Amino acid sequence: MTRSLWYTQVDSDAKGVLSAYLTMETMTDTSEAAIFSRVFEPERPTLSPEAARSLLALDFSQADRKRMNALSAKARKGTLTAQEERALDNYINVNHLLTIIQSKARRSLGRNGRPRT
Repeated sequence: MTRSLWYTQVDSDAKGVLSAYLTMETMTDTSEAAIFSRVFEPERPTLSPEAARSLLALDFSQADRKRMNALSAKARKGTLTAQEERALDNYINVNHLLTIIQSKARRSLGRNGRPRT
């Protein structure tokens, strides 16, 4: 929220200042996914094609998908227990990490499954 509010107050001549502010704000994000993203650098296409394809094949099991759907339905109703809320948070965190990993894999493969040069 802070980022959006700050951005609306910046005029077009301050692009460098905005960029520096966003970088500094991003560095202060200490969630597991944010830290992992900075370490893994998903924007850098450095994986071999074989590694990228293997990472793209990773997915939740059918049982995990059913559990996530059930927890999500309970969350929408507002009936999650504390333990279920932690479980849902864990699924969400793992999904964030999987998204970061697969983003790098897709960038590494480029178009048509060929590595970018």
